[in-house]
Amino acid sequence: MKGTRDSDDGAIKCPLTQMRSCEERLGALVIEMLHAKQTISKRTICLKIAARIATETDAATEAQLNALMALIFTKGQK
Repeated sequence: MKGTRDSDDGAIKCPLTQMRSCEERLGALVIEMLHAKQTISKRTICLKIAARIATETDAATEAQLNALMALIFTKGQK
């Protein structure tokens, strides 16, 4: 499932049924980066997500990663 664009404010959101999974996936990614002693920033998180998208074979997971990337880039924009 892909993230959806809210018609009122233009924000991209993960579907409600996947919200917890989106948060868990992002949290796991950050924890993985912390364990690897990598710097945590918007740039490094985006690079990590982009690398995962490039190698992902499951369409649902790829869509969720794309939704996370969209959330990062559209946060605060109207």
